[in-house]
Amino acid sequence: MAHFTAKPILEDLAELDELLFGDAQSHLRSELDFFASHPESSISIGPEELARAYVQLSGCRKRLNSALEKQDQWREVSDTGRETLAKMQDLDQLLQDLKQRQAEKEPPFAAERAEFLAQLNAEREAVDREIQQQKDKIEEYYARKKRESTYRNLVGTDQTWM
Repeated sequence: MAHFTAKPILEDLAELDELLFGDAQSHLRSELDFFASHPESSISIGPEELARAYVQLSGCRKRLNSALEKQDQWREVSDTGRETLAKMQDLDQLLQDLKQRQAEKEPPFAAERAEFLAQLNAEREAVDREIQQQKDKIEEYYARKKRESTYRNLVGTDQTWM
């Protein structure tokens, strides 16, 4: 039968205590050593400092419990964050698929639009031809009037030749 001892657990707890409260304990230890070696110095430790140090040293169990609670809370937050990230990735994939399908799909009323544009171009060409015909008639009319005017000015209209 296996025998378990509490020694490794106590060593781990001592190491955890050292990591959590090592700075405060070492600072307190150095102040106490300095106070013990120099009792007549001007440094005085009042009851407030001693009470604060005692609370820091004796509050180890409370801090360990609060650290465990915070660790559980962080796990919950982390799990929620992972779930949210997974949902966001799923939504992103859905959006990408939707964009791809819309890009591949023909726009609505494409055939009607093409037919309308062809009809519009045909009407535009017919109007352009009509305008060109009117322009040609006007240019021909003014060219004839110019010839007649030039002929009248050169030859004259009231001359009798014989």
